[in-house]
Amino acid sequence: MNFAENASRFFNRGYSCSQSVLSAYAPGYGLDERSAFKLASAFGGGMAHLDGACGAVTGALMVIGLGLIIGFIVIALFMPMITLLNSVSGS
Repeated sequence: MNFAENASRFFNRGYSCSQSVLSAYAPGYGLDERSAFKLASAFGGGMAHLDGACGAVTGALMVIGLGLIIGFIVIALFMPMITLLNSVSGS
């Protein structure tokens, strides 16, 4: 099942758009579905049901945030190795 099918399945079970989108991607970032549902719960219905930003968009932004956090962690972990390789190679 792909991400869109997972998000659709969650939405059809009664979860908001933001919960559905975040929860579809969450396992790939080490976040369990239950936590994802809780994190995204206030963003449904256009931000707390105030007809603001679309919940699907806010859910997608949360997924992007998870990806950026992981990217920054990877860079931080490998930066000493990259620095060492650059100094050895003369770059």
